[in-house]
Amino acid sequence: MLLTIEDFKRRIGQDLSGMIKELQDLTGRFGEEEASAWENSLPCLAKAFSSSGFDHLHLYFNGTSALSLEYQLPAASSWCDVVLLGRGERGPGAVIIELKHWQTHGDYPAEIVGLINHLGQPTLHPADQVRGYVEYCRRFHSAVHDHSATINGCVLFTKRTNIEAYRLPPNEELTKDFPCFSPFEADLASPFPSFIARTINAPDFEFAQSFERGTYKQDRGFVRQIGHQILHPEDSPFVLLDNQRRAFSLCRAQVESALFQQGKVSAKKVIVVDGPPGSGKSVVAAKIWAALATDEKLPEGPIVFASTSASQNSNWAHLFTRSALTGAGAGIVKKATSYTPISTHALGRLRRVGDGTKVENRDGTKVN
Repeated sequence: MLLTIEDFKRRIGQDLSGMIKELQDLTGRFGEEEASAWENSLPCLAKAFSSSGFDHLHLYFNGTSALSLEYQLPAASSWCDVVLLGRGERGPGAVIIELKHWQTHGDYPAEIVGLINHLGQPTLHPADQVRGYVEYCRRFHSAVHDHSATINGCVLFTKRTNIEAYRLPPNEELTKDFPCFSPFEADLASPFPSFIARTINAPDFEFAQSFERGTYKQDRGFVRQIGHQILHPEDSPFVLLDNQRRAFSLCRAQVESALFQQGKVSAKKVIVVDGPPGSGKSVVAAKIWAALATDEKLPEGPIVFASTSASQNSNWAHLFTRSALTGAGAGIVKKATSYTPISTHALGRLRRVGDGTKVENRDGTKVN
């Protein structure tokens, strides 16, 4: 849902229930818990944008300055709570804001970076959550690539509670890059607006629209980096032995023939690698992907690693993250189901068209 900040604040004050209903229709999340989270957090966000800190910094958050609510990352199942869109000193930019209406009393630091003990359980640190969104956009968002945009992120806690534990070691460096802000005046008067001003201080509605309609687009240099890591045994968790090496060479010959015959992309081809569990089929597949990713002859366009089950997807995401040395490596891995032309929720929306209702797509087009 792309809005100007002016419209966002007006709707929060005049029609919060209507906005929540629209968000439910957009996301397919109709539960009472989700609605309650929006009801509690969105007014706090509107209040934060009205703080004196924005006036003091002369930030232009009226007119055509824009934000996107419940933004779904391209070709991913993750949703960003809020994305502020505009431009700064270095050109177009975006700030992803993760909203947390958490009760943090009794929370304490975990033993490793990226976790926090919340309600007695080790939980993903919100700053690490938003870091994942930021890294994904930097590596795989078409508008970010096309506009050379700057992307940053932060966390805004919307319940008046103490969040000091979230800033303590081992997460002190994490929260310097992806800070956590409370709804208290001490944060809203200066630190929160100042952080946003590092990326955005003016409107850029053209970029906002481009970002909202963005698609999955790979940073080919990053992809090649992962490929090189996989191909080099000294740095890689993927090592080939004996007949695995023969299988890799045979498969690579078939791939080369299919893709680069006479310098042109030829017809599609399916290569089946057969073998018992533990024989190295997955390792061969990873090496084939890496060989393609590092081949300078490969045409432009995304080159992903498709998985066929939830557990397989998790395993491959972990291995690619390990090879990339950053969480963004997981963005290379895509579930086979992500290639379906329409989501279950979107299918439900189309079924409702039967009663004569016009349904608007994400790109603004109408389905009759």
